[in-house]
Amino acid sequence: MEGCGMSCIKYLLVVFNALFLIFGVVIIAAACVDMGLIKGFAGMETTGHETDAVLIAVGVLIILVAAFGCFGAWKESTKLLYIFAGCLIIIILLELSVGIAAAALRPQIEGTMKTQLRASFIKNKSTKEEDSTYREFWDKIQNNLECCGVTGPDNYGASEPRLNPSFSCCPPDDSDRAVEIKRSDCLSLEKYYKEGCEDKVLSTVHSAGMTVIVCGILFCFLEALGQTTYPLNDNRAEKQIDLSMAPHHAPGLQAVVHFIADEESGVSGDLIFTQIVPNGPVTIEGNVTGLAPGLHGLHVHQTGDIKDNCKDIGPHFFAYYGRHGGPRDPIRHVGDLGNIKAEEEATLNLKIVDHLISLAGPRSVVGRSIAISKSEDDYGRASTEDSALTGTSGPAVACGIIGYLH
Repeated sequence: MEGCGMSCIKYLLVVFNALFLIFGVVIIAAACVDMGLIKGFAGMETTGHETDAVLIAVGVLIILVAAFGCFGAWKESTKLLYIFAGCLIIIILLELSVGIAAAALRPQIEGTMKTQLRASFIKNKSTKEEDSTYREFWDKIQNNLECCGVTGPDNYGASEPRLNPSFSCCPPDDSDRAVEIKRSDCLSLEKYYKEGCEDKVLSTVHSAGMTVIVCGILFCFLEALGQTTYPLNDNRAEKQIDLSMAPHHAPGLQAVVHFIADEESGVSGDLIFTQIVPNGPVTIEGNVTGLAPGLHGLHVHQTGDIKDNCKDIGPHFFAYYGRHGGPRDPIRHVGDLGNIKAEEEATLNLKIVDHLISLAGPRSVVGRSIAISKSEDDYGRASTEDSALTGTSGPAVACGIIGYLH
């Protein structure tokens, strides 16, 4: 479990972005279905399409951003993840705008649909060949929605030409035999559907629209949840170092550090860092003398400036991890290497294996400083701000700059 921290969060980000991509596809599909329903009902080619068009654009943007986020998480790129977080905020604002617009335009859309439904019903009663599409449309919705006329079957005889309700107002027969006889019997005995189609059409379109809006709200929730899982650092005041001295990772990299003590401690020592395979664990071996008996925090710091008794080495090296922790914690600063224990009047021989630091790439410790603290690291367990940042381990008693051995 010691090496789970980086790997678990990395793959969690990839999986989370894969879910984003799927939701983008769902939003596009829901918007297309809603657009098809609106277009199909009474030839309403334009009514209500604006909201769906925006949702389709949002869905496409979600897919692109999700793919971008997957790439950034896989490559462990802090800059890409920051850009991704900014894109998520834009998407959330767009989705909220679409939801508000859909709610605001609903009365206008319903009014237009009612007008066009009634106009199309009049053409449905026409015997002209050019109006056959309207007859087919009304037969279709009366069959599928189990309704008759606009507000009821009386609409067929309420205006010229006065007609009996269409066969499509009759419940379908389970048998293919004598269909015409049974349909005629239906009309003569007035067994046709009594409910009008206007309310059912509006209800169907409203349900489809609600599906689209719910998808958008659900995705907003997941995006907000995703934002909280990204361990973007809280130490934004410190600029992250881009180490151009390690552009690639060759097998078998080694680095070394020589500790320089402050004016009072007299601590000295040397450590060697070895990384056999790219992205593999780093082994730290060496010895330290002059430490006071007890536990002392060991941390890689953000900068390599060791002048003035290690006072300018900056915060713990965080990359994109924001909270201090122990070496086995799933979320920690990259530079949190835990405690080392010194015995009385003895040389401390160290061997530490860490799965989060690296000798190349965005988690490289080369060019940064490593420091031994005066006190024990509490791994961020105390409920204080200092514990969350440094583990309350006190000032450095010795520090050194990590450099490549070869």
